[in-house]
Amino acid sequence: MKQVIENRPLFSLGLGCLLLLLSSTVTAETTTDSALWGGGLFLFERDKGLDYSVEYQIRLGDHMSSLSSHFLEFAGYRKTNPSLLLYGAYRYTRRPDHDESRLVFGGF
Repeated sequence: MKQVIENRPLFSLGLGCLLLLLSSTVTAETTTDSALWGGGLFLFERDKGLDYSVEYQIRLGDHMSSLSSHFLEFAGYRKTNPSLLLYGAYRYTRRPDHDESRLVFGGF
């Protein structure tokens, strides 16, 4: 006997996500951001152990004539099993008015 799978919960979840997205889009303030991001990412993958990456990004100002900010990020990744990836990263950001750094740990 063929088993019938009901799609109603998935449809309800999808519809709820769509309504949430539309409501946040309608109520959000609109701003014009014509700044440009550019940069590169080097990803180093190894057969065993820790994978890591180095990323550098720059952001040009509104008229692309001045440097707005830039950051350098070092990150490490480790896949513990087929459904879990752990990561940590350090990012140093430099802006015209201040510098900042942050450390991030997470998983997905």
